[in-house]
Amino acid sequence: MTTLYSVVIIIGCACQKDSYQGQTPLKIFYILCGTMMIALSVTLGTLLGWHVYLTAHNMTTIEYYEGIRAAWLARKSGQNYRHPFDLGVYKNITLVLGPNMLKWLSPSSLSYLKDGTSFLTSRDSS
Repeated sequence: MTTLYSVVIIIGCACQKDSYQGQTPLKIFYILCGTMMIALSVTLGTLLGWHVYLTAHNMTTIEYYEGIRAAWLARKSGQNYRHPFDLGVYKNITLVLGPNMLKWLSPSSLSYLKDGTSFLTSRDSS
């Protein structure tokens, strides 16, 4: 959100006509900064989307790539594969960020976590 805000501010400054008459290097600076901020916004937005997807499916990046291989092997043998720790979007998010929705944007308390060595699976929850 901050990078998008910065893009808006930079574009607003670059579009001002009265303040910067004849200062071409300053306009070029604004254009370069705006371009870099747009690229940064796209990159960070992509990473945010990727991690929201992983959180919604209760996976790490390594588990995602292992799941691709496991799904391929399952299809090859005529079976279906489902990630064993995927308990549904809401349950997955509460397992990662905690049960209190108000603390999701600023997670601080870890009292909801157990010992960290055992985790619910889809077989346990059904």
